Amino acid sequence: MSAPAKPKPSKQSLRPCSACHGTGFERDEVEFGRKMQARRVAGGATLSSMAEQMNLSIGYVCDLEHGRKKWRSGLIIAYEDALSLLIGHENLDT
Repeated sequence: MSAPAKPKPSKQSLRPCSACHGTGFERDEVEFGRKMQARRVAGGATLSSMAEQMNLSIGYVCDLEHGRKKWRSGLIIAYEDALSLLIGHENLDT
């Protein structure tokens, strides 16, 4: 006797990948980190001030900016929030 077939998920129960936001592509962590770092530097925020605002170690934020750690959605939000607080909303479009 064989096991019953597993039901296929409906299209409504499927969600896009949170890492790629439904594009199907993985993010280049090194390139993404460089862009985030460039925005921080252009705004005049220091690595230590970012780490303090994000409640992370300087080393961890450095690893994010150099692509040695993965940018999870919560980290991206925390980084954006910290940039907003440190350099202001008007400078975030660089």
